[in-house]
Amino acid sequence: MRTIDFDYISDQIANMTRIPVRVIRNDVKDEPRATLYSDFGFTVDPAMPYILDLCRIPEPCAYYLAPSGNQCFGVISSPQAKLILGPTWQMRPTRQELREYLFLLGIPRAEQPSYLEKLAAITPLPLNLFLHELSMIYYFITEKKLDLSDIFLFGGHGEHTVPPVSAAAEQSEQMDSGVWQEPDSGSANTAYEFEKKMLRLITDGSPDGLIALFSKHAAGRTGRMAPTYLRQCKDEFITTCTLATRAAIAGGLPESEAFALSDQYIQHCEAYGEPERIGNLQYHMILDFADKVREIRNGRQYDRFLRTAAAYVRDHITESISVEDAAAAAGLSRSRFSVRFHEETGQTFSAFVRHQKIEKAKDYLRHTDRSILEISTYLGFSSQGHFQNIFRQDTGMTPGQYRKQ
Repeated sequence: MRTIDFDYISDQIANMTRIPVRVIRNDVKDEPRATLYSDFGFTVDPAMPYILDLCRIPEPCAYYLAPSGNQCFGVISSPQAKLILGPTWQMRPTRQELREYLFLLGIPRAEQPSYLEKLAAITPLPLNLFLHELSMIYYFITEKKLDLSDIFLFGGHGEHTVPPVSAAAEQSEQMDSGVWQEPDSGSANTAYEFEKKMLRLITDGSPDGLIALFSKHAAGRTGRMAPTYLRQCKDEFITTCTLATRAAIAGGLPESEAFALSDQYIQHCEAYGEPERIGNLQYHMILDFADKVREIRNGRQYDRFLRTAAAYVRDHITESISVEDAAAAAGLSRSRFSVRFHEETGQTFSAFVRHQKIEKAKDYLRHTDRSILEISTYLGFSSQGHFQNIFRQDTGMTPGQYRKQ
């Protein structure tokens, strides 16, 4: 067995890609520890919220999508050591996304500005390019070549583990029958260029442009990333839906509506058993996101006033939000802002802010182990008791009850 200098390899990867890399040695008698390589000097490992899940991944080469859908990690395992790469971002994260991640990491307030800049400097990579990087590193370490089909998906909307024998047999039959087509040479670059054009048209709110794009060009295919062709189609749909959601938000679609629409489409996708139906659903999903952005820009769904107010709340969700500051952001007096907001939404601005904060708190209670006190403080409530009272009024249960259900 040849000797491999994992520390040197990891250090070089981190320096070249500006993506953090960890080495976990398998031959250590004591409890394994991760050695972090990054030129950013992180005081807290940015993989900390997911490190246990990453360490438990059994596959020789795999990738892990964080619950946000925008963060990705890679895992490469050999008999001597495990390498964990990431996070990287499928799309460049917003400032608010980075602030939320600081909360998950538990970074002290005094250190947050410096840590935020380090997170923002991590190289974003489209998923397809990140998978090619993983397969290249795996080959260098093991001298074994991988197709992208051999790189398993974990996390995201559903975890995929080692396929059973029956699934492997099904995969073999599909490949023998020609159902599962390999990508043509050079298709990775073609797919990436197509993806960039598609996302730009969604952000611009141009369904007509998308129809023209689809009529002239094929998107290209990624390599196989799942044990069956049906699972492959669903994984590709989920990845495309995640990217389309981010592009629509960038175009002005409110986050709450964008993520709700994304969840609906993914639920429909998972219910389908025919690849053709999934492909058709994906086409209409992309057009739907672009059409909703167009409606917003044409003022047929949300006028500029409400979009400005909602964006202000979204960008300041962790602060104590005042009507005066929101009115100033909208260019209105306090009284005019309050009257107009109530006329157009049927609720007061303060009630809207409380509801948005509670929705964010519910997300943290579901997906993190942060304490109720930490969540209430982070979201700008005056006290834990005040937070619990507002939470009960909005949901009919305490934060603790909500977390346990």
